[in-house]
Amino acid sequence: YNCKIISPRQNNDLNLDYSCFGVFKHGYPYLNKYGTAVRVMNVLYALQNKVDNIFFAGGSLYSSDSFSTADLMYKKKNCNFHAMGVSVGPYKNGTAEKKVIDNLKRYSYISLRDKKSYERVKSYNLDAKIVLASDLAGLGVELIEKKPKKNNTLKHIGFSPCWIDGEKEKTFQYINDFYDQISKLDNTLEYKVIILCLNENPSNGDISLCQEIEKKLLARGINCALVYYSSLGVLGTWYAINDLDFYFTVRLHGAITAYLTETPFYLYEYHEKCTEFLRFIGKEGNNPEVNF
Repeated sequence: YNCKIISPRQNNDLNLDYSCFGVFKHGYPYLNKYGTAVRVMNVLYALQNKVDNIFFAGGSLYSSDSFSTADLMYKKKNCNFHAMGVSVGPYKNGTAEKKVIDNLKRYSYISLRDKKSYERVKSYNLDAKIVLASDLAGLGVELIEKKPKKNNTLKHIGFSPCWIDGEKEKTFQYINDFYDQISKLDNTLEYKVIILCLNENPSNGDISLCQEIEKKLLARGINCALVYYSSLGVLGTWYAINDLDFYFTVRLHGAITAYLTETPFYLYEYHEKCTEFLRFIGKEGNNPEVNF
């Protein structure tokens, strides 16, 4: 296949070709930090050009009945749809499930990243080839050079929050629980909290949550640092998690990276995809306790 990257995330994209976007090519690198704007442009490109196959890669993409840019993609005729390493469900209502099933009927290939999603899709009796695979984040172990662990005298404790959809109170409850546990650590332990922001989307990302816990920790005089994914990139984030002594994460991809880098971690199970991952690695109901 002739492949071309048209949606780079980082600033090191000066040598990439945006000519396929026509008159939009000059603004594309700047709009790219706004996820929705970029997805709309990618949809317009697909609709206006000869595209035989469209792949949706990774994530919880199939659970809602609300409008998304993916709905525009389905207007493309004579095109094969594929999904790689995705979750399907759970749904808020029957309308959402019906919408997802109708869309999946157009797919030729669907690989699911968890067993519950796999069983759910198999029950739909689709014509697509359906495969139980894993999360695409797992490819990192094949693509990224392994580095030895650091022997930190100053223990590094990582924390990555995310919003629990529609449950603001529950979100701030686990933020406060983490703060309370950190506050109770032995005074003789030398440690630093690394707040790792894995999603900087301006509308539904984690920036405000990361800033909230940073403010609380600093007010108590606890050594901490807020680090943004955009300043690290994929490789830097992988190594940042590798260098932690313990990692509390609500983000699934944070937990997957911790597992692959053999970093002790605790995954907050706010969604079935989290529970399914822990089951997949044999740690269901056995999230480790912090032990330095």
